[in-house]
Amino acid sequence: MKILPMKNCMFIEFDKNSTTEAKTAGGIVLPDEERTKIVTVSIVGENEVGIKAGDRVLLNPNVTFTEFRIGAQWYKQTGVSMVVAKIED
Repeated sequence: MKILPMKNCMFIEFDKNSTTEAKTAGGIVLPDEERTKIVTVSIVGENEVGIKAGDRVLLNPNVTFTEFRIGAQWYKQTGVSMVVAKIED
């Protein structure tokens, strides 16, 4: 199955069953949504800013996602407008 997102939409693959947690130096467990939003884009629609599949991007800390599943794979969808910066190594 091929996903063709609408203009300015992007998708991020994630593991719904992942139990990885971040901890502060003092041992406080941080839920996933409290961590910095640096993600790798899986699928992206046509956009004016040049974001493409495989890019690592920093998202706005107030980003909201729509979660859904296609087959066995889970995705988070948001708009390209939530990208604050492109990360290059």
